[in-house]
Amino acid sequence: MVLLILLMGYEFNLLAQISEGLIWAIHGQILCGDFNHNGWNDLVFRSTWPDNPTIDTMNAIQYYEHIGNNNYVLKDTIVFPMYYGAAPWDVGYVDNDNRLDLICDGQLPGEDTVKIIVFEPKSYYQYPNMIVGKYPFAGLRPIMQLSIQDLDRDSKKEIHGVSDASGYWRFAFENTGNNQCSLVWKDTLPYTHGCYQVPAAFSDFDRDGKMEIATMACRYGDTTDTNLVFFIENTGDNTFQVTAVETIFRLGGNIWDVWGGEDLDGNGFPEVYLSICLIPGYEIYFWLYKVEAIGEDDYEVTLLDSVMSCGFPEYRSCNGDIDGDQLPELIWSTGTDIYVYKYKGGEYQRVWHYDNWHQQGNRYAMCTVYDLNNNGWNELVVSGGDRTLIFEIDTTSIYAEERKSGICRHSFLDPPRPNPARGRIRIGFGLSEKSEASISLYDPVGRVVLNRDLGILPSGYHQRELRLSVPSGIYFLRLETDRKTFQRKVVVYD
Repeated sequence: MVLLILLMGYEFNLLAQISEGLIWAIHGQILCGDFNHNGWNDLVFRSTWPDNPTIDTMNAIQYYEHIGNNNYVLKDTIVFPMYYGAAPWDVGYVDNDNRLDLICDGQLPGEDTVKIIVFEPKSYYQYPNMIVGKYPFAGLRPIMQLSIQDLDRDSKKEIHGVSDASGYWRFAFENTGNNQCSLVWKDTLPYTHGCYQVPAAFSDFDRDGKMEIATMACRYGDTTDTNLVFFIENTGDNTFQVTAVETIFRLGGNIWDVWGGEDLDGNGFPEVYLSICLIPGYEIYFWLYKVEAIGEDDYEVTLLDSVMSCGFPEYRSCNGDIDGDQLPELIWSTGTDIYVYKYKGGEYQRVWHYDNWHQQGNRYAMCTVYDLNNNGWNELVVSGGDRTLIFEIDTTSIYAEERKSGICRHSFLDPPRPNPARGRIRIGFGLSEKSEASISLYDPVGRVVLNRDLGILPSGYHQRELRLSVPSGIYFLRLETDRKTFQRKVVVYD
């Protein structure tokens, strides 16, 4: 059963383009954040190094920083000699030294094994570019899909990943001290012959109070055409076991992407999404599936959509709130095409389609969502081949009729204007029903620096102006109503 309505209602603006990109899906993720703590957000990915022919391609980690007005500049690069390199997969605080850790896999000069490589900044205001940890696993074979988690909830961060040495292994290294990690769990995944990558999603999918890893197994080209989705549940301190397996038969096709962990349909159970592709020739067929719990260790598989594409399937999908209603959208990448879905009224509605191949001549598209320019709206970042594209939703394409008529079917908070702001900001918001409302401004450590009680307001569209008498910096504007809370970033300057 396909739960899909085609409703091409959203429009996006291309804000910026960087002339480099993440080429292969096995070469890491696109990571976003303020990596050097200077108030400006950054992009980091493994990319080509076109200006130096003596350096092998796809072996430089590059940090691009947003410097205002949707402009990005290359700020730092970690360069590796030919035939060596590292791929960034995740960023966060693995230990407790208050320095950001960049988690990569790769092979370093003078070493004969692929390892997990952890980079940290030399000081708080620098980029993570100093190696502070190297952890080998399973010999020469690649280590992929690294993620920082705390699945056993013991307040010790784990680095979870997969290696394809003599079969596919899932494993976890746990933090044991400052820049120290130890292997605490490993287990082989059956039936994964021929898998190009083995991605995973993390959440308490069946809401039993135990975190799970949702991952895949397949046998490309096998006559049984079997795709398996494994749910591996934490059962104690660094112990895991498979508690559910779902089978998806798709003639000749195999799973290439797994993502999710959010509750897009609002029923209380986070979903897992799968992309299956079949490559009979030049044309490639794709199927989008949802796997969702219907009880403890009990799951249901639903086909959502199917499309035909072309080119090699190098892609990575994601979920994220790109229309500002605090509910994430489903973003499905097939490499040559990107599809955005909104769950409304019991249906998945396709609200945007971008033809990456005919628009950009690009068959690769790894996606992520982040508010890089700090204007309160998350951007959709699409990186692949020799470019990275940064899109933002055209705010006039959503809730336009509700603003114009003043009759609101949704509650929402518009981005404050102007942003960055000096002296005062204008705020617009919609209420779908009569509600008490208040507006507050918080500093980065969570202190309230401004509060205005708006009283009981009728449903409809409202506008207010706030005077700002706070120091320069990044703040968070929060609108609280009876049913929902909305938040936007605000940059204030003197």
